[in-house]
Amino acid sequence: MKVMLLAAMLIGLSACASSRSTVSINTPENISNPANGVQVALTVVDERKFEVDPGLPEIPSLSKDEHNDASIKARAIGRKRNEWGAALGDVILPEGHTVAGVMKGYMENTFREAGYVVLNEGDQGYGAAAPVTVHIIQYWCWLAMMKGMSNISEIVVKGPIPILEPAIVVQNEYTNVKMFAFDSVWQETATNGMKLLSEKLTIELKKAQ
Repeated sequence: MKVMLLAAMLIGLSACASSRSTVSINTPENISNPANGVQVALTVVDERKFEVDPGLPEIPSLSKDEHNDASIKARAIGRKRNEWGAALGDVILPEGHTVAGVMKGYMENTFREAGYVVLNEGDQGYGAAAPVTVHIIQYWCWLAMMKGMSNISEIVVKGPIPILEPAIVVQNEYTNVKMFAFDSVWQETATNGMKLLSEKLTIELKKAQ
């Protein structure tokens, strides 16, 4: 009976791994702008490079059929692999959500925590706010056998503010020590990777205060 149950579980995990999973990244509660501070207008640009069959699991990848699909690339956060490292199903955000869009919410909170006033289009003073661009160089999740699920992320932040000239580069690696690629683990890993990246940027921005 135990053998049969184990076999059924492995079959289920295999089927799950070979199919696409749609998971969300938990979004933070919005932080209010400080009463005073340098006014900034944030733009987040996804500049991740995707490959069809990369040699390393941390390099973003999609199937050959969708490699040139910009709408899928914008939502992709991970690729499932079997125990031999072969790519299987991918992991993407729900329709209407993108990595850049989710990160913008985190970045807005990050700048506010560091004492900046973040303005969006339509806000008074938006046109005069310092334009700050967050370039997403890396943001990807993968499962490594006997290690757990990892997230690697890197952003380059530029703008006409002394601390952002020429730029701030922030990198982060996070490992979630869980051995199964359940959707909940993908979500937890992606969310924690985004949180830790944001926290590191907050520390860098506060150095100028």
